[in-house]
Amino acid sequence: MYYWFYLSQNQEGLVISENKDNFTVEEEAAAALVFIKRGHYHRAEKILEFFQKLKTKNSKSGEFKGFYRYYQVNGEPLSTEILTGTQLWLILAANEYSLSTGDKKFLPMAESLAKIILSMEGLEHGIAAGYWETTPLLYFTSNDNLFAVSVFPKLWKLSGSSEYRFAAWRTKQFLSKFLWSDENKNFKRKSFKNEFDITDSLWTTLILGDKYQGWTNFSTPTDFYNQILLSLVYSTVFAEKEKSLDLLSKIKESLLWSKKHQGSAGLPVVQGGNEIDIFVSAWYLLALKKYNPFFIDPDFWKNKVMLPPSERQFKGDNFEEGLLKTMLTYPPELFEETECRINLDIEKEDVKSGAGALRIYFVPSEKAKNPSAVINREFVEWQDFSTFSMLKVWIKASTNTKIFIYDIKINMGMLDSDGEFWVSPNLSVTGRKGFLNSLSFPNGWARDPKSRGNGVFDVQRISAIKIMIAQNGDIPWNIYLDDLGFE
Repeated sequence: MYYWFYLSQNQEGLVISENKDNFTVEEEAAAALVFIKRGHYHRAEKILEFFQKLKTKNSKSGEFKGFYRYYQVNGEPLSTEILTGTQLWLILAANEYSLSTGDKKFLPMAESLAKIILSMEGLEHGIAAGYWETTPLLYFTSNDNLFAVSVFPKLWKLSGSSEYRFAAWRTKQFLSKFLWSDENKNFKRKSFKNEFDITDSLWTTLILGDKYQGWTNFSTPTDFYNQILLSLVYSTVFAEKEKSLDLLSKIKESLLWSKKHQGSAGLPVVQGGNEIDIFVSAWYLLALKKYNPFFIDPDFWKNKVMLPPSERQFKGDNFEEGLLKTMLTYPPELFEETECRINLDIEKEDVKSGAGALRIYFVPSEKAKNPSAVINREFVEWQDFSTFSMLKVWIKASTNTKIFIYDIKINMGMLDSDGEFWVSPNLSVTGRKGFLNSLSFPNGWARDPKSRGNGVFDVQRISAIKIMIAQNGDIPWNIYLDDLGFE
């Protein structure tokens, strides 16, 4: 069967199905994995180089937004959707190439795709499905998020950037909190549907281990891809070699001999199929080698990291009782030397009203460049702020150093239900006793460039309030916020 891949690779490096002049990204990524596991790294290189050149070509006309799923052999797209899963397949192939060869030539491409994926991260840290043309697909699938959980740890190992380590933990937390079903013992297929899929369930076991066996709730799959995944579960997770080989032997009975490449063969999608399928054939070869490309070293999860959301009570006269959730931004610079910390407490000292102010203790790394943090107060239900014209908040900021340097910037931000994110002017932190800021709302607020909405700020449907802190330098700050409210 490997001979078929060998003969089907064209001059551009692509493995193309017989009687076709198009391909999918996941087919090529799977073919690259086959070459990597065979030790024919130059053949995997040709596939990855094709996509690297395609990325460079498409970047010349503007910002590269990701790969489409379907392409013609000449590199022209045949689809309009840019999906999260598509980018993840190429990151997976690039990761495995780097880990197998020690050559990181494709790491920059993998990191640029990871940046695109992280830009799709939602409020609760789940990764959205992607884009249809320019319209965001604002739903979350367990498949995409499980896939992200599997590739980020290896990307962290290769790049050394803690950004990917934290991303893996955040995404895993999202899956457990929002997509897990205790009743079904599986992750839901999509965030808005109480449906379950055996592929997602088998992926869960391959990625997260033997504690997850929800696939036993399904009947035996009839398609070869899921049968191959099941054989991998048996061989790599449960060490049940006989069950794995039995499944693979039965699948092999459906081998199709190539009409184009004499002496080579491959597998169809299902029993009785009459066309060789690249993806299924590739996974069969990987399963024969007991190779699970989704595998995460269990030690990765042993060293726990501090992650959002953490919950604190924030009670103020002009702010509803509720849970304050924290979310940090993680520029890689903050973690190259020492960690950056942000602690939240409710203080009754040094406050204006005496009702209890939010104290933010912000400690950047000595090596940090432009460190930042975001405190995120999410609403369970959309809030209507259309009757307000003024936001007020009392702020005091101080350092423990002898020289008081006001090299710190604080802004308020608001997110509406469509993904529009608008930011206030800078808040004043001057004055030893603090300063009462009165800001017009929403007049004077500016649209953040990262907004993914329709350009219209809907103040009747506010989903979150954010407090954003940024500074130059490495000085720790005590920041007190009190009397946050609207008029």
